[in-house]
Amino acid sequence: MLYVPSLPGRVLFALIIGINRYSDHSNITDVKGSIADADDIQAFLTRDLHVSQDCIVILRDENATHANIVQEILNFAANDRIAFNDPILIYYAGHGREIQGRVVLFPHDATCGSQEDDKRSILDIEFNDLLKRLANEKGNNITVILDACHAGGFGGKGYAYASLDSHVLLAACSRDELAPEVKARGVFTNDLTTLLRQLGPRISTVTYRDIIKLLPDTRYVHLFVR
Repeated sequence: MLYVPSLPGRVLFALIIGINRYSDHSNITDVKGSIADADDIQAFLTRDLHVSQDCIVILRDENATHANIVQEILNFAANDRIAFNDPILIYYAGHGREIQGRVVLFPHDATCGSQEDDKRSILDIEFNDLLKRLANEKGNNITVILDACHAGGFGGKGYAYASLDSHVLLAACSRDELAPEVKARGVFTNDLTTLLRQLGPRISTVTYRDIIKLLPDTRYVHLFVR
């Protein structure tokens, strides 16, 4: 089930990451819609689900460095306000790429084409290790949404489903695909938030698989569940 705002004793905590501009301008092109996508996710949580702003951490552009992203995930693991099995959302919009057989997310300070790639990019194995550490401390009620190219590579080798003990992953595309943008918005995030708002109170009755079926164009969307 998706998060139900009225669920007694449960509070949703969210880390939202949106990156349009990258410091390595010569090798990494800027993105047009990631900030708008991240802001829309934040707006949906606060206005539609009534999640308190003090339960949300948002990192945009220069604040979304490798160190800051990693630290905020670790902060969630150590946060005494987050009870075991409280719902946690981690959302990322920005560049994703496959480099030498590994899928990576690009923080703001990523460098492409140098020996520093592995140090500043967030490798799939590093990201999934962080999620396992978070799940060990706070339970596996964790949803990860990645609106980035090759995002499905963070869920395993399969296209639609994979066994993830620590979290549920909604990926904008498979490992081999690109995540499209239209009119300065990520297609996946724009369709997702539009659908969730249309559901209104019915959101408490739908599952992640229902969401995938209800999205207007599922060619690019992939779900990885336990």
